[in-house]
Amino acid sequence: MFLGSIPRWPWSREWGYYACTGIGVLLAAVSLLAWLRIF
Repeated sequence: MFLGSIPRWPWSREWGYYACTGIGVLLAAVSLLAWLRIF
């Protein structure tokens, strides 16, 4: 979604990959903590 707004710099692809990975890990950790708190 927001990746299209990132300028086409040589490192933009790597930066986007690491950003998506970090966001995915963060969401997974938050969802896991929420699941543990529920059960």
